[in-house]
Amino acid sequence: MATKIGMMDGAYFVDRSKILAWINLTLHPNLSKACSDAVHCQLMDSFHPRMVPMHKVNFNAKSEYGMIQNYKVLQDVFNKLNITKISSISK
Repeated sequence: MATKIGMMDGAYFVDRSKILAWINLTLHPNLSKACSDAVHCQLMDSFHPRMVPMHKVNFNAKSEYGMIQNYKVLQDVFNKLNITKISSISK
């Protein structure tokens, strides 16, 4: 059974450096900042194994076009899992 987390829960007040350390420990990408579209895909794949077509993720995306393609992969996974969070690809 899932536990509901309120807005004042400690989970909402975690330092960025702690989140980044957790990402590096979990995925081993050795990041200095957590803004990579490919990392978002990796995290979703770790939560929902084999739902993200990782062969479609461009880990070397430097252009806006490449990053948008990665976010489209992520949005497709959200849709498959019936997650209503919409990622604004244009942003």
